[in-house]
Amino acid sequence: MRLIEKLGWKSYAQRLNGVYRRILKDDDHNLIIRDIVGFAKLGEYDPTSEYTPEKLMEMRGRQQMALHILRHLDADVEAQIRANNDAQAQASAMDYDQ
Repeated sequence: MRLIEKLGWKSYAQRLNGVYRRILKDDDHNLIIRDIVGFAKLGEYDPTSEYTPEKLMEMRGRQQMALHILRHLDADVEAQIRANNDAQAQASAMDYDQ
């Protein structure tokens, strides 16, 4: 039996949190987190978007996965969402000006 299968729930959760933190500990971790937040469209509001029921289910799945990953990190999720939204607003403004 592998070591991970012998762990209790609390030990498993602590080990999993540690693994996520180690993977995302370098200087580029914020870029990865922003990509996850952006891909899941967490915190975005676009009243002009129209989604099919299938697309809504896909978006909900993305959001659940992003939140699952983010809960293992010592990251300020709200700050990541704000940073992503700010970056999108800046990109939209640049596209609009051209």
